[in-house]
Amino acid sequence: MSLNIGLNMAYRGLQNAESQINVASQNITNANKPGYTRKTFDPNYITTNAGTAPVGGSISSSLSKNLLKSLFEDMTIVGKNTVVSEYMDMYVQRLGNVTTDHSASSTLNNMLSNLGLLAATPENPAQKSQIVSDATVLADILRSTSKNIQGQRLQADKEIAEGVAKVNALLERVDRLNERIVTTNGNNDTTIAELEDQRAIALEEMAELIDFSYYYTEKNEVQIYQKGGQPLLLSEPHRLEFTPVGNLNSGDSYPGALSGIEIDGIDVTSSVRGGILGGLFEMRDTRFVQEQEKMDEFANQLMNIMNGVLNQGAAIPPRTEMRGDKNVTPSFTANGSVRIALTDNSGTVQSFTDLNISGITTTAGMVSALNGIAGINASISADGELLVNSSVPGQGISINEMTSTVGPDGQGFSDYFGLNNLFKGEGAENIRVAEYLVADPGYLATGSLSPSATLAVGDTGIARGDVSITNAMTNAINGPSAFSAAGDFPAQSVTLSRYIDSIISTAALNASVAEEELNISTSVFEQTYDFVKNETGVNIDEETAKLLELENYYQSSATVIATLRELFQELIIAVR
Repeated sequence: MSLNIGLNMAYRGLQNAESQINVASQNITNANKPGYTRKTFDPNYITTNAGTAPVGGSISSSLSKNLLKSLFEDMTIVGKNTVVSEYMDMYVQRLGNVTTDHSASSTLNNMLSNLGLLAATPENPAQKSQIVSDATVLADILRSTSKNIQGQRLQADKEIAEGVAKVNALLERVDRLNERIVTTNGNNDTTIAELEDQRAIALEEMAELIDFSYYYTEKNEVQIYQKGGQPLLLSEPHRLEFTPVGNLNSGDSYPGALSGIEIDGIDVTSSVRGGILGGLFEMRDTRFVQEQEKMDEFANQLMNIMNGVLNQGAAIPPRTEMRGDKNVTPSFTANGSVRIALTDNSGTVQSFTDLNISGITTTAGMVSALNGIAGINASISADGELLVNSSVPGQGISINEMTSTVGPDGQGFSDYFGLNNLFKGEGAENIRVAEYLVADPGYLATGSLSPSATLAVGDTGIARGDVSITNAMTNAINGPSAFSAAGDFPAQSVTLSRYIDSIISTAALNASVAEEELNISTSVFEQTYDFVKNETGVNIDEETAKLLELENYYQSSATVIATLRELFQELIIAVR
């Protein structure tokens, strides 16, 4: 081997050592930098008659693309489970439990206890006021719960918009990194590896937000597809489109009043199942919709049951004005008879009529029939509600539904028009206690107008101490009710207390399950992350040892070069 060849090979060894020293130093410097992966210098070799020697090389990342996919998939699951767990936890905290003061369950139980006290002293104003207060608190709780549900749905809708904006920004970032990686290729290996790290960080951030698939092109570009197959990033980003709402009511749903995600005009919401966005859509469009449906079913059953009982009753003192609580239909089917009496404040009958309503098919016809009763003025309000007033001073209206049936559900006369309701509204969103009871709880019916065929003017129409309606309310609460399927609940026949307890306990169970799923998915992610870190992270001790070894090699190569130079100089002198 000639001295020139030897010197050349020594120089190449020196350059190789220098390159590896620079990479090791870079690894040590950036060991704690988020997203940084260990870099290695991979030398190229040439083989000559004199032997094999390094000729340049390339810098590569230790990042495994397969490991990255596993990491992203785990991150997507964690993102979704985090949202579901956090939202369910907030919901349960506000919902309370079956023993929490002022929960729907405890308030209903309080009403039961107070109905027992009312039965002992049915004319006691304080006890009547307590029942009205319990009903008011229960209605307030249901409205508040409904408002909370819709508030959380609205928050989810807002966060979807924020998440979509983040995804779009990340797609732009990956697109720019793709371009820089392609244009830098072959020019600066260190820069390429660093850009690949940055791209991996961007993909990890996006994986937390939404589930996606991605592929590498021959140019080392990343192409991204939404799980439904729509492209997110090819030669350019395909933006996600989403329109948040300003307000949200219980009846608002997707599709309809609420927006989904579109890509290139195609709705892809149904395939957004993972990540933060998947969790937010699940809460907004499924879980909280189910919770609202169950609350509405409870509220409607509560109203139907209690109103059905109260409309069979009459109060001492009687009301001089009755106002229906709903917009009645122009036509209906009516049958049977209803007893309408004018009574004084002691419950004594001043006049009464057993009105045959069979054959009446319109609200106008019903008003006309009522106006045919002496001392009764009837009309339809501007809101379409039936108004029935006493025109006789000191005398109020008492009703016994008798054999009357009105409408498709066969409700009694008073019940159909809502003349003596305890509750008003539709569903949990706007349930409330009737205004006449809020103004004067003394009008709460505890007994009923006598249905006797021998009833005469001057008779006691409503007996003091009559607790038939009070007991009927107790029995209605304690007895089974036919609940329709709602949310994730099947149709069932249970008590009001059992149903509301099931709502509360099921929500608590779902929150617990969501938390457990989050813990499991987080543990899996952390295991994958640790594995990736072990595979791609920097071990400072190893890099330091390698650096010392390379420095020794560098010094040895430098010594060889110096020796060869001296020999070369001596050879030149000898030749001269």
